[in-house]
Amino acid sequence: MKIRKIAYLSTLFAFLLPALVVATVVISYTYPTTIGTPTNPTFYVAEGKNYPTAYNLGLIKLSGSLPSKYGTLIPNGTTITLTPVSDADLQMLDVFVINNTANSQQTVTIEILSSTINGGSAWLYATPQPQGFPLWSNPSALKLSLTGLGYITVTVPAATSTGPGTYYIGFELSGSLSGSAELTFYTTT
Repeated sequence: MKIRKIAYLSTLFAFLLPALVVATVVISYTYPTTIGTPTNPTFYVAEGKNYPTAYNLGLIKLSGSLPSKYGTLIPNGTTITLTPVSDADLQMLDVFVINNTANSQQTVTIEILSSTINGGSAWLYATPQPQGFPLWSNPSALKLSLTGLGYITVTVPAATSTGPGTYYIGFELSGSLSGSAELTFYTTT
């Protein structure tokens, strides 16, 4: 009788356990920021041309990146840490680029996960056009404060015959700043 009971429970768990695991995965699933394969992505966030400068100044740190033939991709869930330098009034253009090579638009959320930045002004700018100085004068730019929690959602246009749909991400920092902020990119489509 004991063996039969153990066999019954083992069979029951064998059927229920995978269902429970799948349910957990489905509930906690977030869509990847990089869609497609690492060597042929259709939608991805990558380091912009001014990322190396921001990195060398100690302003930006990635928790991980993924090399590909399209540059360095930023995988889904990557935490980006921004640590402003005190008394450094600067504008960093084209630090990150969101590219879409698909035939349909994609929506991406840029979210501040945590922030202890204070003592000045710290902003993230997102715009579909290459950014020019000053960042705040671009009428199509979306602006997100780095001194508190929040998010912005941008719609990256579909690719055209001239190239991918693109959004440019830049930063503007001024004042006696201290602390740091963590942000991430993820898609909702």
